[in-house]
Amino acid sequence: MEDEFERGQLHSPISEDRLLPKDFFDVLLNRYLPVVSLTFIGTVIAYALKNGGTERFITQFMQNKNIYWLALYGAIWVSIPAVIWLLMKSNSLLSNHADLWYKVTAGMMAATLLLSLILFPMESGLLAKAQNFIVAVLPVHVLMYIYFVKEGMPVMFGVPLSCAGVVLFCYGMFIV
Repeated sequence: MEDEFERGQLHSPISEDRLLPKDFFDVLLNRYLPVVSLTFIGTVIAYALKNGGTERFITQFMQNKNIYWLALYGAIWVSIPAVIWLLMKSNSLLSNHADLWYKVTAGMMAATLLLSLILFPMESGLLAKAQNFIVAVLPVHVLMYIYFVKEGMPVMFGVPLSCAGVVLFCYGMFIV
C-alpha cells in the first residue's frame, strides 16, 4: 500500500513554506512602502524645519545631508518590526504568531526609546536632535501595524506616496 504522503493527499506544513509569501508584492507596495515613505518624508521635513526654521527651510531641505541620514535611520528603525512580521507571515508554521511578534517587537523598541529618553537627557549632544524621531516613531509603529493587518493603503494614495518617498530617498543619497 502506497503512503498517503507520497500520493500527495497529505501535505506537510513545511512544504508550503516560501522564501516570499504569495502576497509579498501586495504587502510591499500597498502596506510597507507607503508608510515607510511617509516616515521618511515627514522626518526630512521635520528636521529641515527644526534646523532652518521657515526662512531657511528650502536651503536645509535641499542641501543638508544630515537630515537625510537621520530620516534614513528613522525609516530603518520603524522597518524592523515590519520585516519580522513579513518573514514570520511567509512561514506557514509561524504565520499565526506574526501579529503578536509585531506587537512585542514594536513595544520593545518603543520601550527602549522611552527608556533612553529617561536615562540620557536630550538637552545637549547627539540625543538633542533625536526628539522628533522619538516622538514620531510611536505613532508610526501603530500606523504600520494597522496597515499590515488590514487591507493596506488605497492605491490612489499609496503609489504617489511611495514614489515621492523613493524620489526623496534617491535625492538624499545623491547629495550625500
